[in-house]
Amino acid sequence: MSRKRHTSTRYAAWFSFALNLADLVEIAWIMPSLLKRLRSLPSERPGLVILLCIAWMLVAAFVANLVEETPFDEKRSRYELRDLEAVGPSLLSWKEDRAYLNKEVEPFSGWEKQVVTLEDFAEEIEVSLFIPYRNGQREGHGEGYYSDQRHFSDTFYGSEGHSETTFYRSGQIRSRSSDHRLLGGTSWYYYDSPSPNGQKKFRGVWEGGVLVSETWWNSEGVETSSDKTLIPAR
Repeated sequence: MSRKRHTSTRYAAWFSFALNLADLVEIAWIMPSLLKRLRSLPSERPGLVILLCIAWMLVAAFVANLVEETPFDEKRSRYELRDLEAVGPSLLSWKEDRAYLNKEVEPFSGWEKQVVTLEDFAEEIEVSLFIPYRNGQREGHGEGYYSDQRHFSDTFYGSEGHSETTFYRSGQIRSRSSDHRLLGGTSWYYYDSPSPNGQKKFRGVWEGGVLVSETWWNSEGVETSSDKTLIPAR
């Protein structure tokens, strides 16, 4: 039984090979006439050839323009992705401590972009803050960027806590705060390069939105001033 099955399988393979060979012979037979027909097409139907060439050029130009104007998301920077998703503050309205996108009945979920100018001791810097919303409330991990798209801050909202870390353009840590709202906790500011990363500049302690103590250091790390009690203890 196994010998007969092996023989029938071999015949089937040979039969399939013969059919494929016949197809190849047929293609080879008609190929010269097809090539001859194509070569004679410009002289017999010049108008059709011109139309086909114009159509091909239009399609090629459209595809090239489409690729150039709409790059893949993976080629976009993180700032560009956030900027595409975010809405401005003017498009949000507040009702009962929840944000709503204009004319929407459901609370807003997404990103808000705020462009703010911060006073950094002797200078002012402009940054773009991207604030996350979930069900109408600020919730999650927010990001900030300088005008040149360098990373400025990581800020947390809602159940994620209220901590914040900011960075200089050099990449060194600029500040850390346990509560970016400055309602409580401790805030630290650091010197930029060429000082070592983490060289302290200022520490402030906040209670109830009020600065209750502060300490300052020079760029060599020497404490220059300290006021442990700025307001009377209650």
